[in-house]
Amino acid sequence: MTHTYLKILLLFAPAFILNNLLHCFIQNEGKLQDVKSVLKHAMIAVILLSTAIYSTIYFGAEQLVCIFNGEGNIVLQGLAVDGIKLYFIATPFIGFNIVMATYFTSIEGPRPAQIITLLRGLFVLVPTSYLLSHLFKMTGVWCAYPVTESLVAIIGCGLYAFTNKLKKV
Repeated sequence: MTHTYLKILLLFAPAFILNNLLHCFIQNEGKLQDVKSVLKHAMIAVILLSTAIYSTIYFGAEQLVCIFNGEGNIVLQGLAVDGIKLYFIATPFIGFNIVMATYFTSIEGPRPAQIITLLRGLFVLVPTSYLLSHLFKMTGVWCAYPVTESLVAIIGCGLYAFTNKLKKV
């Protein structure tokens, strides 16, 4: 069982490491141009990491689900394999939202960071889960998280544009 937890930890460790490095770099630099450079590189890293993570999950879905399906339930296996392929479409959006929240915190913009956090965890996720599960049943449940993360990423882009406009004034 410990081996399973270690695999999961290693799967998500790059996102946590990236988040902490981004926060340290941005806080230590302080110059807007340097911050934007770090943000750009962090987004490139998010794209690369999320591509690697999603590819691993997509092509290894059967094996991954087997780790958690100790009873060997065939019905559960089929639902979970299809489900995690849908659920983890959120991976690039998760990374984007984490980086954006860290960026806003680091430039002393706690309000946009808090908005992103609250939207991700409550204000978009709950209604989206309810709506999509009602419309698309189990597929909607699996898709609620990627839809939430993508909507919040769009809002994050708007917040970024708005704060950049304010900083230029």
